[in-house]
Amino acid sequence: MSQTCNHDSFNCIDLKSIRLPYLLLFVSALLFLQCERIKENILPHTELIFPLEEGKFRISVVYDTTFTTAGINNPSTEAYYKKESNGNKEEDLLGREVTLLQVERSDFDRGTDFDFTPTRVWSQYTPAEEEDSFFAERIEENQRILVLKFPVFTNISWNGNQFNTEGTEEFYYANVDTTVTVQGKTFENCVMVMQENVDGLIRKSLKYEIYAPNVGLIKKYINTIVNDGPPGEEFNPDESRIYLEEIVEHN
Repeated sequence: MSQTCNHDSFNCIDLKSIRLPYLLLFVSALLFLQCERIKENILPHTELIFPLEEGKFRISVVYDTTFTTAGINNPSTEAYYKKESNGNKEEDLLGREVTLLQVERSDFDRGTDFDFTPTRVWSQYTPAEEEDSFFAERIEENQRILVLKFPVFTNISWNGNQFNTEGTEEFYYANVDTTVTVQGKTFENCVMVMQENVDGLIRKSLKYEIYAPNVGLIKKYINTIVNDGPPGEEFNPDESRIYLEEIVEHN
């Protein structure tokens, strides 16, 4: 006798005793119940971490450290303030409706007496009709980055670099409900996306982003040191970088 058992909530069912239409109905009911259980387990705040409303903005302080042939002990750090504002929607080359992202910059020496100058226009995207599983994209300098995957759960991973040529980058949720303090401001119910965590002889790299409900990205950190140069000059300045971006103001 052919049987199937769902030890979670259903008794064993004799499939041979069920006609095909009823079997299909039964399977559909099981799938529906499974989807409902998934929805029940979704933390509500995780659906609010990628706001796309027009006029929404974030101001962050940025410390971007790069290296030259002078070596790892002689870095060059550029500091400035960055403002990202959601603009109107526009159709991209793929025929999708994306949200434009106006990026502006203000000199670090001015402090919070900002004088922003437009520098570039990026875009962000989520499907207009949300599917059971979908991605949030940031398109920067023609690079499509899958920054988030929905629904949000721990132990979910994906290739954030899927549409680019630089190779696979496995992203995963390191935390989906944590309290974070950034620049003296405390944000609750934050989601942390680990983008890289490698501690090898050749490459040491820690990359992550943190998102807050109704705000979006509040912190971005990159610390990558690569030692694959020629003998005697193992440090590779072109592939090494330290980058810190932290929110200071938002609406």
